[in-house]
Amino acid sequence: HGQNGVLYVTENVRKETLLSDALYNIMKMNVLNIKLLHD
Repeated sequence: HGQNGVLYVTENVRKETLLSDALYNIMKMNVLNIKLLHD
């Protein structure tokens, strides 16, 4: 469930700072890649 927690926080940060969708997607992909490396 840690991954979902990180994505939830990332989504909140995106809303609060009005990050572009592109930057958000890059951040999300980085989170997924880190999860794959740890699996």
